[in-house]
This record gives sequence, C-alpha cells and structure tokens, in this order.
Amino acid sequence: MTILRILIIASIIVVLSSCTQKPIAAKKNAIPSVEVVQPVEHTFISTLKLTGNAIAYQQTKVTAQTSGYLEALKADIGDLVKKGQLLAVLTNPELLQQKEKIAADLQAKASMNTRMQSILHKTPQLTTAADVENAKAAYDMATASYKALNIQIGFLQIRAPFAGIITKRYVSVGDVIQNGLNSAAATGLFDLQNLDPIRLMVDVPETDVETIRKNNNVSVNFAELPDKKFDLKVSRISYGLSMDSKTMQVEIDMPNKSLTIRPGMYANVNFKEDQQSSVLAVPNDAISTLGGKSFVYLVNHHIVKKIPVKTGRNDAVYTQVKDIPLSTTDRVIIKGRELCSDGSRVEDKLISKAQ
Repeated sequence: MTILRILIIASIIVVLSSCTQKPIAAKKNAIPSVEVVQPVEHTFISTLKLTGNAIAYQQTKVTAQTSGYLEALKADIGDLVKKGQLLAVLTNPELLQQKEKIAADLQAKASMNTRMQSILHKTPQLTTAADVENAKAAYDMATASYKALNIQIGFLQIRAPFAGIITKRYVSVGDVIQNGLNSAAATGLFDLQNLDPIRLMVDVPETDVETIRKNNNVSVNFAELPDKKFDLKVSRISYGLSMDSKTMQVEIDMPNKSLTIRPGMYANVNFKEDQQSSVLAVPNDAISTLGGKSFVYLVNHHIVKKIPVKTGRNDAVYTQVKDIPLSTTDRVIIKGRELCSDGSRVEDKLISKAQ
C-alpha cells in the first residue's frame, strides 16, 4: 500500500512539473512585437532663440611706438576721444640730441652736394663724376636719416588710432614707457574701445547653421532693458565651426549712440521664423540616443537593423534625419525599441502612415 502511494505522488509531481515548464519555454522563444512607421518629408517652421554677448566693435591696448618717459596725460578713463586725438606726450632727450647732430650733418652734406654740383657745371675738369655721385648719395642718406628721426620724434605724441572711449589707464606722469614695437612685454598706456556700433556675438549650434544667412532678420532684447526691443540684421557669419563647441560664430552690428549697451551684457537673440521644407524626418519616438550618438531601428523582412543617424531640426512631433540611406518606404520602430537589438527578429506592425 505504501509503495502504491509513493508511485501515485511521484506521478503527480512529474505531471505538475511538465505543466509549469511548457509556458516558460514558450515565453523564452516568443518573438517580440513592435510598432513601426514610415519616414516622411516634413516641413520645419521654427524661431531660433539664442543668447548673445555684447562686445566692443573695436578694442585695443594703446602702446607707445618709441621709448621715453611720460611727460603729460591728455586723456583719462571715461573720456570720449576722436581718431587722431592726442592722448599722451612722452619726452626723450636722447632723441632730441640725435636730431641736432643729424641736422648738423645734413647741413654739411647739403653744402658739399651743392658745391660739387656747382663745380661740375662751371669747371668739370676739377672733379669727377664719382665724386659728384658720392656727394649726392651722402646728402640723400643724411636727408633720409633726418626724416626717419623726425618720424620717431613724432611718436612721442601718442594719438588715438580710432574714435572711442578710454576704458582703462595703466600709467602715470613720470613713468618710463617702453617701445611697444620692440618689446612684447611693454606696458600699454590705455585701453580704448569703440562702442558705437556695438557688436553682438552669437554662437549658433551645428544643427542650426544651415538656417543662418547674412542679412537675416533678428530681434534682440536685454534683460537689463525690458522695455526696449531692437530689430536688426545678421552682419557677418564665420561659416566655420569651432572644433571644441561645434558652433558657428555670428556677428550682429547694433547702433549704440546713447552707449546704453555695455560690453559684457547678455542679449536674447531671436532669429526670425525660418522654414525648411520637404526634409526627411521621423517621429521623435523613433530616435534613440546612447553615448551622445543617435540612431534608429530599421525593420526589413522582420529583421532589425540599428542605423546611426545625424539629426537636424526638430519640433514637437518630428526630428530631421540627415546623411543616411532612409526613404519614405522604410519602416522604423517607434514602440518596442527596448525589446530589440541589431539583427534580432521581430513582428512589426505598421500603425500609421506618418503625415
């Protein structure tokens, strides 16, 4: 009786075990179901909003072009100056002494040249052509030296290279000023900036560079000036992309007669609405991203293929895909991507024709 009971219990265990294993095996071998759509030709309409930075239209550190000590300052921080206006005066006694010496030498060479020319015309037998030419050459060299020294002395007067505002002064009267042409370490006298017009610098992301053109309309406002809005145009674009940030530099010239806009202020720059028509796009849900790279899952005859993509513009529904062999007849997964891998088999269902 005991043996019979044992056999009956063992039979029940075998039956129960076989019943529980069959669903597991079936679940393990199940083919995942996914939903797919077809890419479409879509029109993107958007307004690009970026942040710009105001900088001086021109700026330079004013340095001396000859050495000397600072005798007088003719401008200071905050002064509006015109191009060519006197900013500072240097003095250099050595140059003045050289001028007296060269002037005397020039006078002597001029007299000799005049004398040799006179002899050549009145009594040519008393001289030679070589002597006359040497006297003329010596006079020309002395004249050139005198002119060069006068130019150098003229550099003792330091003038503004362009109209603008003195934003910083580095020196005081009595300081020794080094020649900035001969020494990269020479101290500058002033910082000079031209703030009218002022320049707005905007870094445009790589995905949007195709939409930016010279003379495009832009709207600009500043948080510090909430009641003012400026309608401007793109003045210039760099075309090249930064290797570090992958952005393109765009410049906008902005009138600033009142000097309200200061260098360093941030600007809200709205590039006017732009339309990009009939570009290949897929729903946003079709784009997967891993490690900073984007890709889509393409289904062909129930087999999944993972394809890297380069994305462009996007809106609330679609994302532009570029530089890949996709067409409007392909099928890309929008639901069930987490169940797929490259080369896996799926049951795909076309849920709609993308509009």
